[in-house]
Amino acid sequence: MLPERNATYEVARWAPEWVLVGDDSGGTGLFMRRHGPDRTSVHLLGLGAVEPDVAAAGERVTGDLGAWLAAGAPR
Repeated sequence: MLPERNATYEVARWAPEWVLVGDDSGGTGLFMRRHGPDRTSVHLLGLGAVEPDVAAAGERVTGDLGAWLAAGAPR
């Protein structure tokens, strides 16, 4: 499912350093970095506005994916 969503939104083309890991069912995607020390943070960004610098354009949701999920993924 995730590879299909990443292909649909052309994430590799528009934001090659990022991967789409989910969405809010309202047009906003949840993105994580593909590589590097900041791979546990999650950022929200509109799926119609995907760009290379997701961190600057989007909203940081958490810096710790595991803890965020354990807490029920609050926003």
